[in-house]
Amino acid sequence: MKRRLLLFVPVGLVAAALVSLSVQHQIQRAHRQEVVVIQTQLERMGDLHTVRQHLHHVREVKTAASAPEGWQFVPGVQTLTRSLTENRALVSARTQLEAGVDLRAARVTEENGAVVVRLPAARLYRPHVDLDLHRHSGGLLWRDDRVLLTAQREMERAARQAGQTSQLRSQAESEAIAVVTALVRQTTDRPV
Repeated sequence: MKRRLLLFVPVGLVAAALVSLSVQHQIQRAHRQEVVVIQTQLERMGDLHTVRQHLHHVREVKTAASAPEGWQFVPGVQTLTRSLTENRALVSARTQLEAGVDLRAARVTEENGAVVVRLPAARLYRPHVDLDLHRHSGGLLWRDDRVLLTAQREMERAARQAGQTSQLRSQAESEAIAVVTALVRQTTDRPV
């Protein structure tokens, strides 16, 4: 009787160990599936625009033709050409500048039982500029029909510079971290 009992104890321990391993394997598999689901969700979201800044500018834009080829070095020709061809436009611009994170480049991993999301650096998106022309005066010998395009490019450049000097990128990164953390916490109960 003792022999049978001694035989059941090791068999029972082996069975318990196998069940425990099977449960751990299923838990690990479920955790890997969570990581894949989170990665897929982030990739489907694409660009996450988290911060928006509005700028208003009023600026006078000047354009002028350059001196004819070969005449640039003659004293006074460049000044005379500029004065005869100078176009001026007074424009006001409403510019919208956005910053955010491309979630397609995010990487989701599992480390020490926690879900770790590595986000790419935030970037500035191309500014959207709405121009209003208040006044346009053409040159005596040349009218620049592209003066509004020149004004728009200048306003876009000014908006990019304003975005570079402001804390727009760091704000975008902070907002992206908050949004992604909230999203991941809805998907899993593990630490993020």
